[in-house]
Amino acid sequence: CIRDRMRDGNGNVVRCEPEFSQWFTSCLHAPALEDKTFLREVHIPFCKLGFQIDPWNQWCALFSRLGHLVVLNLSNNGLSHGHMDSLAQTSLTNLKVLNLSFNALTDKSRSSMVKIIQKCPWLINLNLRSCRLTSEFVTPVQVMKVLGQLEELDLSYNRLGIRGLC
Repeated sequence: CIRDRMRDGNGNVVRCEPEFSQWFTSCLHAPALEDKTFLREVHIPFCKLGFQIDPWNQWCALFSRLGHLVVLNLSNNGLSHGHMDSLAQTSLTNLKVLNLSFNALTDKSRSSMVKIIQKCPWLINLNLRSCRLTSEFVTPVQVMKVLGQLEELDLSYNRLGIRGLC
């Protein structure tokens, strides 16, 4: 089963096999990757990127080099609030869609998420489904202001309660 895919600016799918860490290590050091800045979509769910911090930092460096990136799917990768701190330092200025669903981000990721959204002026779709968020994540005015730029926000399967929805 091929789960991981990347799409270039022409809509062509660039695929990689499930043994993703080996593929990534070889790609990261390949000069040809520098020429792949045309990649517009990166879908890498279920790759356990959050289980080792050094590769995660390398991923963040890669995302910064992909200047035309508009879709980034990092769902179900074992990411936490610490990983969001690193992602907040990444240049994702053209990003329109960010999927972080099924990661244990918790409310501690709030300030990092605010920074990420602020650094992504074109972001219109944010998926935070089942990220262990509570009403503490969405109630501060600071968070509500930046969430206002989004056209679509998925907070389903979190424990927001009535207070988080008002």
